[in-house]
Amino acid sequence: MHSNQSYEDCTAWLFEQFPSYQKIGSKAYKPTLENTRKLLSIFDNPEKKLKFIHIAGSNGKGSTAAYIASLSRESGYKTGLFTSPHIKDFRERIRVNGEMINEVNVIQFVRQIQNFKLDFNPSFFEMSLVLALLYFSELECDIVVLETGLGGRLDATNVVRSEISIITTISLEHQKILGNTIEKIAVEKAGIIKNGNPIVIGNVPSDAREEIVRIASDRASQVIDFEYKDWKEIPLITDYQKINLSIADTAVKIMHRRGWNFKLSEWPAAIQNLSKNTGFFGRFEIVNKNPLEVWDVSHNAEGIETTLSSFEKMFEGRMNIVIGLSSDKNILEIVRILPSKSNLFVTTFSSERSASMDQLRSAFETKKFEKVMYFSNPKTAINRAKEHSSFSDGTIVLGSFFLFENLF
Repeated sequence: MHSNQSYEDCTAWLFEQFPSYQKIGSKAYKPTLENTRKLLSIFDNPEKKLKFIHIAGSNGKGSTAAYIASLSRESGYKTGLFTSPHIKDFRERIRVNGEMINEVNVIQFVRQIQNFKLDFNPSFFEMSLVLALLYFSELECDIVVLETGLGGRLDATNVVRSEISIITTISLEHQKILGNTIEKIAVEKAGIIKNGNPIVIGNVPSDAREEIVRIASDRASQVIDFEYKDWKEIPLITDYQKINLSIADTAVKIMHRRGWNFKLSEWPAAIQNLSKNTGFFGRFEIVNKNPLEVWDVSHNAEGIETTLSSFEKMFEGRMNIVIGLSSDKNILEIVRILPSKSNLFVTTFSSERSASMDQLRSAFETKKFEKVMYFSNPKTAINRAKEHSSFSDGTIVLGSFFLFENLF
């Protein structure tokens, strides 16, 4: 590459030079923190100048991170937010007070990495994280809300020492990497617990909770179960998002007791300004009201089941489900929980991660639905679902972040 490379050149290089989980899945996963630590040391360890809230979980971690970051912003703190994956633009992953990182910062970072001529190969995610921490440090963020990429113990984000850790949910996911039992996955998630600092846990199975408590005890970390609130003062919030918001609320109350001035009275403003403060997208997002159309990035059986439960309460007619899934998901389990009395518009999407049409057909043919149609283009699938919708019906688009990437 040359010194005049564009932002597009740089992000293409980031994706192509080293493996990205967003592109190829589990083959990109690196079960070690060594590369991240080496890279951070080259940049004089910017993470040591920052304070962190660290969030892991099978579902809900993105929502919880966004809620906390938005309240932090409403409370007057300069707030860094690191999330993954992105939908359209790489810079969505790295935000300060809701604003994406500048293209210039990305270009400068890529040039530096290229000039270092490293004797090791950091992954796309490792480099993204280091860029984020460098940016947050340069902008002197008061607090950084950090979402794990995958797991916890060996996730690249686990190089930081957080003020508080959060585990939202635990379910069977990424079993080839994290383990094939709830207990093993719980151990991986609980790896983010830091010595002497508290851990907040959401709705987790009892077997998972036992593992978390055991690890927390070894690290002299106080375990706090989240306190549920009904949030009647905040309209149009779904049942499962009430849980995520309650987890966020429990965590910031603990931070408040530890000397942080989070303004709990600003929760309604934090929710109202969520998109502006965080770039939050695709979590039960009502795209149209008449007829109802909702977009949601639920992508495993537990998340999809919870989303559909909330969705069913919002309309009188038929349910139209537009769904695209990554090949590494338990597609048969997802098919099992989808309502039989629904029309399905099943689609592939343009990503190496997409399940193939044959894979989708063989899974969806194991169960009888009102109607099943197959598409190679998500936009076509949504348009066909709309054609089948009357005023009283509801259409929901779900299944993968990468599906939504194809809708812009």
